[in-house]
Amino acid sequence: MKLMKSPLRCSIRRAVQPRRAAVLVWFVYIIPLMMLLLFALTDYGMTARTGIELKNAVDASALSAVKSWGSLGPAAAWRDAAATFNGNAVLGTSHALTTAAADRASPDFLGKGAEVAFGILQDIGGQHVFHPIGQQEMRSDRLQSPAMNQLEKTIAGRAGTLCVRIRRSLVVTGIGGKWQQSTFGNYSVTAESFARLCPDRGVPQLVHVDLVSPVAGSWETLQ
Repeated sequence: MKLMKSPLRCSIRRAVQPRRAAVLVWFVYIIPLMMLLLFALTDYGMTARTGIELKNAVDASALSAVKSWGSLGPAAAWRDAAATFNGNAVLGTSHALTTAAADRASPDFLGKGAEVAFGILQDIGGQHVFHPIGQQEMRSDRLQSPAMNQLEKTIAGRAGTLCVRIRRSLVVTGIGGKWQQSTFGNYSVTAESFARLCPDRGVPQLVHVDLVSPVAGSWETLQ
């Protein structure tokens, strides 16, 4: 006796085959999108963590530098700024303030590589204004004589307080950069901190700066 094929079974079988192909197409499109999303989330998390740890490092470095400057002088401040930053690892790796020594020979506060900057913080109408001291004036352990006299006069007259700015940038290599061995997928993270000596107690404290004077040496006009 010959069995007859059911029309219903045949129609179901014909419907299942295209659906299997459709699922395969969906996987072809969805898997790359899921991978891109995973890479993006991983890179974002790594970059955010780097920013937090880098900010902690520059905070500690600025506080250490201004404390040393007030008690031991600029040379000690440079040394302690570099040592403190190096001692605060970012993502488990220690980094150096690589241009701290080079800044001593550069008169340009805002120049390339000006990671450590000395200055005077002035309060003007509720705003904190940072007046950078020219790097050439900070070459040695003591400022040049006229500048040193003016600095002492400024501090004694409470026209401003000692302040140090630390700025550092790091490049975070993303997953794309690691795979492709290229700059694609690399992210630059920059952190900046200002620390001053508290005018009342002489202790270092972090401060938000509203304005930075574009001209190094403008602190000399403070009375």
